[in-house]
Amino acid sequence: MKIIPKSTPIVAVVDPARDGLHGTVVKTLRMNEKIQRLVYVSCNPTGTLVRDGGMLCAPPTKRYPGRPFKVTMAQPVDMFPLTSHCEMVMTFDRMSVEEYNKCHSKKDG
Repeated sequence: MKIIPKSTPIVAVVDPARDGLHGTVVKTLRMNEKIQRLVYVSCNPTGTLVRDGGMLCAPPTKRYPGRPFKVTMAQPVDMFPLTSHCEMVMTFDRMSVEEYNKCHSKKDG
């Protein structure tokens, strides 16, 4: 088996049940800064994807530390034609340190 260098960025894929991600999973994803991209497959795009996306993209808090992600792509997938149900595949990329500092720096006067 090939040894993967420690500096290799990680892509995580989550496909939670309708209840969405548990808070500890969100916290783990936020804290592990090796995860540079997150692919989220949702069967509840107007409910738990919105909630989880908010927690993944929000500024760091005591509950959810670590640099946030940002949405970089969203693709609806109609797996159930002739119904109102639609899956959503959303890609989140981790904000770089520079990007985070630019977005969250305090403005002068």
